[in-house]
Amino acid sequence: MSSRKINFWSRYRSEGDIGFISLPGGEEAIIDASDADKCALHTWYCLRISRSSTVYVQAPIRSSKQKWSTLLLHHLILGRPPKGKEVDHVNGNGLDNRKVNLRFCSRSQNMANQPSRMSKTVGFKGVRCRGKRSRWMACIWHKGRYKYLGTFGNKDEAALAYDAANIKLFGSFGRVNFPLPERAGQNAPNSC
Repeated sequence: MSSRKINFWSRYRSEGDIGFISLPGGEEAIIDASDADKCALHTWYCLRISRSSTVYVQAPIRSSKQKWSTLLLHHLILGRPPKGKEVDHVNGNGLDNRKVNLRFCSRSQNMANQPSRMSKTVGFKGVRCRGKRSRWMACIWHKGRYKYLGTFGNKDEAALAYDAANIKLFGSFGRVNFPLPERAGQNAPNSC
């Protein structure tokens, strides 16, 4: 057994059908236990995306005698995406590389599943305060343009309008503010 495999197996543990790979920096990648053997062929590291809090798992691979490239764990698990497609992590966690959490999608669908870059004062994706009269505007980005969804009396209504448009435009790829209808109205006060 090579030292690389010994290194992998010393950093790997499983719980039933789920495997965990300890990564430098204390992170853990999640895989299906059935994929452990092919993952053992590589040394895995974290790839942090600077514009967001997303962390992916990568390994250096030699593509020729003197050239190195990077292999992303989700590409090893699911395969390279077809032309014009990307791999989406359904739950938004780039460390979770179980097959059930990976799917091919378009760039637009992948962006619809991005976590919110909302302001801390509003608390909802696609909602912003409009003016001093505490009116709330909802809008959504689609096909390179913002689509205005309306102005509402409170931010919960605006967030629900965003959610409805998100589901209509992106289906299961859309990330909504209220995954369960009964959660509406449980947020901060409605002042700007």
